[in-house]
Amino acid sequence: MSKNLKPAKRLTLGATALVIFYVFTTHVANAQLYTPGGIISGLSGSTTNVGIGYISGTTPAHLLHIMGGSEDGNLFRTSLSGTATDFLEIKNALGSSSQYVPLFWGHNEQGNAGLIIEGSCNVGQDIPANGGLINFTVDAYTTSAGVTTDPGTYNTVNQRHLFDWINSSNLVMTMVPNSGGATLGIGNSSPDTRFSLDLGGGLVLGTPGCNRLIFVTRAWVGSDFIGLEPTAASTAGLYFVTGQGIGIGSSDVAAGATLTVSGSLYAEAIKIELPVSGIWPDYVFENDYKLMPLKNLETFVKENKHLPNVPVSDSVEENGIDVGAMQTLEMQKIEELSLYIIQLHNENEALKAKLDKIEESINKN
Repeated sequence: MSKNLKPAKRLTLGATALVIFYVFTTHVANAQLYTPGGIISGLSGSTTNVGIGYISGTTPAHLLHIMGGSEDGNLFRTSLSGTATDFLEIKNALGSSSQYVPLFWGHNEQGNAGLIIEGSCNVGQDIPANGGLINFTVDAYTTSAGVTTDPGTYNTVNQRHLFDWINSSNLVMTMVPNSGGATLGIGNSSPDTRFSLDLGGGLVLGTPGCNRLIFVTRAWVGSDFIGLEPTAASTAGLYFVTGQGIGIGSSDVAAGATLTVSGSLYAEAIKIELPVSGIWPDYVFENDYKLMPLKNLETFVKENKHLPNVPVSDSVEENGIDVGAMQTLEMQKIEELSLYIIQLHNENEALKAKLDKIEESINKN
């Protein structure tokens, strides 16, 4: 037995060497890890930190620590072998070796989303007390000697924007801090209220192709306003024009008017209050009222083609009429007409009495 032990041991060591060589050639030699000029550093002992891109003599401080050396700082990219043009990349947004601002870049050339962030939970944990599924935290940390304080020690951000959404260098949405928490601005880089919406491009509420509620701003109005339009191409709607008034059917509010309506107006009742008291023409029936004699009225009408104090047609067509003033004037003319009728009635009664006397005298004879 002892004589056969040593040859068996030599065979075992030889087999082990073959296994190691096989593993190296089939696994290590074919490994999908390529680091031209780079270094992969691992620590021995209990520490399991791994560093990629580290220079000799440095120690990775985290489980996986990637160190980039170029200004562009393309630190990480993941893609599929069949779709190499679709990828997730982490790089330095500033392109500077002296400062690093992480940029997460998700790209897709197949017409799908470039980057999706999803948070989920167990059905049994879907309760309000557990907070949000995705949380974005913004804090101000203190840095001393190049070292940032522990994330548990933070200060409130009071000056910087908490969030900026930029589309091709154009600011679309921003969130800034204030004493009450934060303000959100859409199309407004400096929102001063809880929610600030710059209507430079308008706001549409509704379904395309259907009637919609549209908040519109139009430069040609010459004033800021909000308009409610039934369709995007329509000019009819309701407009609140700053410093002028309200327009219905038109954003062009007449000078001095609180409400301007372009088109017909239908109502069951309209009440008009007179601006001052004592102008309603009951004074026509006062004893000292000077009623124009009918002969003079006839002459005036023949010469001017309108009643006294009534605006002429050219003025009405150009300037319109004041409904309250016109109602008052019409009532004055109605009351004057009543006086003329009473005069004619009295004259007719006097003539009738004379005729009755003449007839009575004739009958006696």
